[in-house]
Amino acid sequence: MYDLRKVCNFHTSYFILHTSYFILHTSYFILHTHLMPQPKIKIELEPIDYIIEVLGVIGILVLITLPVYFIDQLPDTVPSHFDGSGQPND
Repeated sequence: MYDLRKVCNFHTSYFILHTSYFILHTSYFILHTHLMPQPKIKIELEPIDYIIEVLGVIGILVLITLPVYFIDQLPDTVPSHFDGSGQPND
């Protein structure tokens, strides 16, 4: 038989040890990557990159203008519940 107290203490101490190890090394990595100078990389864009950028901007503009354009066509009240035959009710 296992002594439950020893097993629980082992797993708890194991968890605490590895959690503290993770926190220390993560904080070390975060601190030192922000303190060290980072290289500035200039990426040359190809024509397809410009096309994708323009399409993205057009898509965002469409997503903004469509709701503004169709807001007047919405009814004053929108039904939130329908009965069994598909008719809106209160």
